[in-house]
Amino acid sequence: MATELWINGKLCDLERKEVIAMSYGVNRLTDIESRQGFYSNTFKLPLTANNLGIFGIPTELNSIDTTRWERLECVIITDGIYQVFGFAQLQSLQDDLSVVVKGGNATFIDDIRDLELEDLDLSEHNHQITLANVEANRFNDYTDSYVYPDVDYNYLNTIENPIPYWFLFPAVYAYEILSKIVTGAGYTLLGDITSNPLFRKMVVPFSREYPRASDAFRDGQRFRANLKPAILIYTGLDAPPANSSAEYFRYVAGFDNDSTGGYFDNSGDFTTGNWAGEQLVIFPTELSYYQPSIVFDQSLRFDCRIVVTGWTAGCRLSIALTGNIYSQWSNSVYTHETEANSDGTFDISLELFQDDLPNLGGRNMVRVILNGITSAPYTSGSASSHPNAPTVEFVSGVMYNDPNNTYNYANEFEMAANLPDMKQTDFIKYIVNAFSLLIVTNKELNTVSFELFDDLQANGTDDWSSKIDLTEEPTIEPKYGNYLKNNIFKYGNNKSDKSIKLDPEYGQHNVIRDVAPKGIKTVYSSAFSASKPLIDYPSTMFIHYFDGETFKMETTAVSNGAEVTVLSTDRISEGDEIVFVNLNGSLLYDGDSVNGKKGLIVREITSQTVFDIQGSFTGGVATSGEFIVVKSPRKTKDPKPRVAIHDVINGGDVGLLQLIGGTTVTQRSRLTFTDIEFKNLIDAYGSTIVSFILTPQMVKMLMRLSAVDINQIDFSKPKWIDLYNCYFYLSFVNQYKVNQVDSTEVELIKLP
Repeated sequence: MATELWINGKLCDLERKEVIAMSYGVNRLTDIESRQGFYSNTFKLPLTANNLGIFGIPTELNSIDTTRWERLECVIITDGIYQVFGFAQLQSLQDDLSVVVKGGNATFIDDIRDLELEDLDLSEHNHQITLANVEANRFNDYTDSYVYPDVDYNYLNTIENPIPYWFLFPAVYAYEILSKIVTGAGYTLLGDITSNPLFRKMVVPFSREYPRASDAFRDGQRFRANLKPAILIYTGLDAPPANSSAEYFRYVAGFDNDSTGGYFDNSGDFTTGNWAGEQLVIFPTELSYYQPSIVFDQSLRFDCRIVVTGWTAGCRLSIALTGNIYSQWSNSVYTHETEANSDGTFDISLELFQDDLPNLGGRNMVRVILNGITSAPYTSGSASSHPNAPTVEFVSGVMYNDPNNTYNYANEFEMAANLPDMKQTDFIKYIVNAFSLLIVTNKELNTVSFELFDDLQANGTDDWSSKIDLTEEPTIEPKYGNYLKNNIFKYGNNKSDKSIKLDPEYGQHNVIRDVAPKGIKTVYSSAFSASKPLIDYPSTMFIHYFDGETFKMETTAVSNGAEVTVLSTDRISEGDEIVFVNLNGSLLYDGDSVNGKKGLIVREITSQTVFDIQGSFTGGVATSGEFIVVKSPRKTKDPKPRVAIHDVINGGDVGLLQLIGGTTVTQRSRLTFTDIEFKNLIDAYGSTIVSFILTPQMVKMLMRLSAVDINQIDFSKPKWIDLYNCYFYLSFVNQYKVNQVDSTEVELIKLP
């Protein structure tokens, strides 16, 4: 029997006595939840120069060759017949090389083992959440990859139509997610699942603690600028500043971005320059500053070390990280002590938060004001006229930003970054268990097929009767899998969800043995939580994401100055978000109608009947209308990953959601969960699995399998055995010796 082992395109040297034994399976039904692949025993290769070279000479510990740690493509051929397409990995070496080979599903699963859903490439679906985009995608199907379904994220159950578009979030179709997982690993998606009607309607709704900006986006906006050292000396002024009688020097700090020193400007929005001083109100044009080209949430920071000498009473020093070059003061200012003799070394940290940063076009910089005297009359001349002349040395410093990971609606919503925190393998495990699927990976063709277990007997059969080796009696195991229990299929429910807490086991199903069940066995527990509507609002899916409060009020006047008059401000607080619904008039904010506008925040309660909003309006006044109050708008909670079924329902008024400023709709973009309760899933797709649980019968027997049998092995076809006059599911092939002639143990499960 001639066996060839090819690793990384090179033929390995083999010892004739060394046994390479492969085990094969796709779903070993002693463990229904998991799915298996092909894997070998740990076998040994001789320490020949050829074998060492294949693995990058792993005996050379100082080598930069990484081959010893990599998964290397591997093929095993016996008598000219391919046995395995997979990969090999070096385990260890001492007197020989210890190697393991994996193939089948193991290759596919290993390709994605460490990947999260957020690692998928869904960039072609990224878009800004706007009224136009929400309207255009409310009634999509799986061919569109995502949809904006009608979901109450705890905004809607206390208000009536219409609602702002940003109360809705996109959901990604499970078909798109599975396809991207498979193609991202380099395979083609095939199988029954691709045409399954229910799977095509399955979606993963938005279910994170907040809309998220990806790490890649944040990294692309970061900068870190190096402060140029400088010594500032107060020497008096040759002329008083315009519009001012004060005597002081003003400066703008200079920065560079020396990439060799750990400084960078990923966004290209930082302008480098030298220190600049001025004695006029308007600064010179050549300044060093940060001016973001796009809007996103961030904080801006400046850290520095200064040395102060010659300080006496009456001196003044302020260092400001400011977002407005025409403002003398900023929201983050360091003021040095005014007492005498406060010389020394000082470490300073300043910070501006998002609300303090200017709008697009504004410059953010470090400004310094240094004053030597406060009361002496102005005299033209040199430092001799100003005996109090402090010196401030800026020894070192850095200006940098910290982009927030919260999506702010001004940029594209990144679809992958806003999928649930979940491994790709856990997503696949759910799909496989929900639809009772077999995964069949063909590494040679680079395909992954997801086949329905219940369709096994429609796939044709293989007659393996002649392969039995009766030199050893078969073993029949009627208790395999430890299923003599209450066998539970369940969701990982978020029991703090208002709609779930009254029914915490919702979606669960118990496959019960009629014959003396003993205890509970969790056959499968999903990483997803079930979802259901609130009792009082049965037409709309509920996901407990927003954890504040919403309600509607009426207004009798809204002014250009963004003052809002109401009957009473008792329920309104500073920081609440206001969403105008149907104001009359034509008030605008940033050029858009104020109706439905996001980001209108209560700045101050000015009286018992009036509050004002940050910013100002244009376009006249309003004398009537309604508004939604969103209290604690940033108070959210982690709803846990969700999954649901999407349908478009035509006609009727019940449950229709209308958008402020949008076109009237006559359809519902409905999510439901009933079809994917495990009872309904198992009734629809799990009859074969249930029979394995309720009437388990496994036969372990020796079989004489050839290289051709292994090459053509098909786990999706039942095996006929004359000895028992019935069909079996091939569960497992245990340690088939690819380079020796010997019988192999197989596990067969009787089909109903």
